[in-house]
This record gives sequence, C-alpha cells and structure tokens, in this order.
Amino acid sequence: MATDESMRLRPIREDDLPRLARLEAEVEATPWTIGNFKDALSSGYPGAAAVDEADEPTAWAVFMQTLDEAELLICGTAPEHQRRGLMTKLLASALLDMKRMGGRVMHLEVRASNEPAIALYEKLGFRVTGRRPNYYYYSGRHEDAVLMQCAATDALALQWMKLGGGLFIFTPFAAC
Repeated sequence: MATDESMRLRPIREDDLPRLARLEAEVEATPWTIGNFKDALSSGYPGAAAVDEADEPTAWAVFMQTLDEAELLICGTAPEHQRRGLMTKLLASALLDMKRMGGRVMHLEVRASNEPAIALYEKLGFRVTGRRPNYYYYSGRHEDAVLMQCAATDALALQWMKLGGGLFIFTPFAAC
C-alpha cells in the first residue's frame, strides 16, 4: 500500500467509476452507484480523487456549484486510508477551487451520528446551520441530517494556517 504522502489529487475519470462505486458501498449506508457518479460528472459537477502510486482512487469528492454557492454532494475514503488526512486535503482543495470558480459558500449535509465527518468539516471551517429531522432512511430507521456551511474566506484562511500555504498549486476540480 502506498503511503499517504505519495498520494496526489486528480480529476475523477470515467474509468474510476467502478472502483469508486465499489468503495462507496464499503463506506456508505446509501452509496452512490456508477450511474450516480456518471450522471454527476456528465452534468459538469466537479469531482476529484486522491490517488495512490498505481493511480487508483482512495478518496473522492464531488460538488456542484450554482453561481456563488456550492454543495458537497458526496465524499468518501477507502477504509484502509481513513483518518490519514486525505479527505482534509481533498476538501480543502475543493473549497479553494470553488472560490476560484467564483463561489463564496459551500453547503453540505451529514448524518447526525457521523461524528468523525462532522469533526473533519469543522476543522475545515464548516459551521452547523441547521438540522433536517428524519432526513436519512436506511436499514429501516430514520436519522437526522446536520446542515453545515463554510464561507470561502474561512476555507482559505484555514487552508493557509493549518495545511500550509501553496499546498494546492493546481485545481483538480476545475479540470473536470
């Protein structure tokens, strides 16, 4: 297995979709399918992946942007690569690229029970803005969605201070 230091970011490609759908099924209760990924990318939604030395995706994210607002649609990390900072780098890049594309705020929703994801989003500057009761339904039960948002200026400040200036010198999302 490659070290996380050897990982790089690049746009999601169509040949990545079977692997991404397989990994999604490992980490999500209601995973995206190949068709979901294909629809998002063919609609022009920016998507990027952290890839290993073999150019295989290990973390992924897709967002959509309308004018000056964006929504994180999906993100995930392969189980063996979780909690190593890949999603931090990937989402910081997404926030920066959103800003470069004229965005001022990114929104997301997350399962209320997903405490590690909520902590990651807060580390990146996202703040809780609301809650949708019983939004998620899977395995015969409902769960609330926590609504969060991050202003582009917050993202840029945190990226500079915590991740080091100049870390993201390219824009994988903008290239999709």
